[in-house]
Amino acid sequence: MPNDNESTIDEPTLPAAYLAGATLEALAAERGLSYRAVRAAVLAADVTLRPANVRLPPIPAGMVNQYNGGATIRQLAAEHGRSYTQIRRMLLAAGATLRPTGRVPGG
Repeated sequence: MPNDNESTIDEPTLPAAYLAGATLEALAAERGLSYRAVRAAVLAADVTLRPANVRLPPIPAGMVNQYNGGATIRQLAAEHGRSYTQIRRMLLAAGATLRPTGRVPGG
């Protein structure tokens, strides 16, 4: 059973291992600790956590061209059955330059 008593974790190697690229999940599993306890120990050492690795579905063929051709993110989300945020992230991951939000003046 993982140890959830965060105040008793004294593993000075946790922050170094995390900074070397190990994930919090992997550190917890290999040391028999809870994710929460490992996270607390790393944060207590004043280590800034990496952003979560959000896995995106493959970008549908032609989506960037549709966007560059004038389709909005909302239109693409509706067409492809995805959320606005997913489409935005997919476009950014594909290297698209996003237009400013809002309506086009005179449009």
